Amino acid sequence: TWSVWINVTNFSAYYDIMNKGLTSAGNYYWYVDITTGKTVFQYASAGGVQTIGNSALAVHTAGVWEKWTIVVSGTSGYVYKNGVLLVTNAGLNTSPTTNTSILYLGQSGGNAEHFKGGLILGELLPIAQTTPEITKSFNQEKSLFGVL
Repeated sequence: TWSVWINVTNFSAYYDIMNKGLTSAGNYYWYVDITTGKTVFQYASAGGVQTIGNSALAVHTAGVWEKWTIVVSGTSGYVYKNGVLLVTNAGLNTSPTTNTSILYLGQSGGNAEHFKGGLILGELLPIAQTTPEITKSFNQEKSLFGVL
């Protein structure tokens, strides 16, 4: 489970939320796609590059704090915005693995694609949180970010 609070202020480039690269197994890449304004999460594995996020996702709202959560459990991936499940991808080839690459927040590993806005790490957990856990976490934190 990966979750972050983000406040996008500019949609003029691709902005990395989290990045461990995307060239070998165990690497992750979570970014805001400027062509759609939507979040995309990808990870590399023995089964190739897996993507969670598509046209069904809600667009980020510029200047507003939002909590985004990605969960991967087995061969299924889930994307939540503000504690609400937006999309399920049950067609992943394999689960993510781990490696010793550096985890970057708010930029790519090449010191590029810097996130424009506010970014605060919520959770980075070795377990797949459930929908009730994700909703509870959002509800406990939302007042800190001015979310009603």
